[in-house]
Amino acid sequence: MPFMVILSAVGFSVSFFTSKVVDATTSAAISTFTIAIIGNLYSRITHNLGYVAVLGATIMLVPGSLGVKGILAAMSDDSQQGTWLPFQMIVIAMSLAVGLFIGSLLVYPMGKKRTSMMMF
Repeated sequence: MPFMVILSAVGFSVSFFTSKVVDATTSAAISTFTIAIIGNLYSRITHNLGYVAVLGATIMLVPGSLGVKGILAAMSDDSQQGTWLPFQMIVIAMSLAVGLFIGSLLVYPMGKKRTSMMMF
């Protein structure tokens, strides 16, 4: 539990500071990259699964306001903004997946030898 809170705080702070400099998709990728690096290093050092902590920290990065804005735009007269909702959700999901994949690839470049790698 303490590692989950620490990893979520690290992911949120990286997301907060990078979103001021770059756009939302790049910020999400950088944040999940940081989360994956720290979670996989924790898993490698302690031989415990880092999956739960990484999952909790990744859920903190998913923008809930994106869905609310998209639904409000779809219900209002601004129908063009409502049509961009699925595209924005797919792009952010892909940037989260890319950040997690690259972070996992850097810590385990050849995969794990004896156990299955329980990570995204």
